[in-house]
Amino acid sequence: NEDPMNRDAVIKEFFEFQWKALSEAASTLIRGMTFYLAIFAALMGYLLTKELPVELKGAVMAVGLIVSFFAALACASIGWGYQRGLRSLENSYRLLNKDVFDELEVSAFFGRGRRVLWVVLFAAAMILVTFAISLALLLRTNGS
Repeated sequence: NEDPMNRDAVIKEFFEFQWKALSEAASTLIRGMTFYLAIFAALMGYLLTKELPVELKGAVMAVGLIVSFFAALACASIGWGYQRGLRSLENSYRLLNKDVFDELEVSAFFGRGRRVLWVVLFAAAMILVTFAISLALLLRTNGS
């Protein structure tokens, strides 16, 4: 009973929606990480070059640790959603034209994209962890 033309139009529209959502998620992640890195660099530069009371340095560093934790959590959350979105986009593409999908090896393309995503997320998490550790060490050094 279902009209195949209408079904294909709905799949194509959903595919385009998914692509836009994934593009926006990637842009948001990049902007967020850029903002975090810029603020963190400015904060570290200020703390390392100014003579400030130890209590103030400690409080600012503690806030930096908390922000780093939430930045890592946000990064992981967006990454998890992006991973699921890529899988859904792949399935939508397969529904649009299975023959072309198989012929072009689109599944391998999406697989590479998912692997690259995890490498990038791991690297971003390691940057955040490194910053958090450096803050903790500075806090310990300045606190004693």
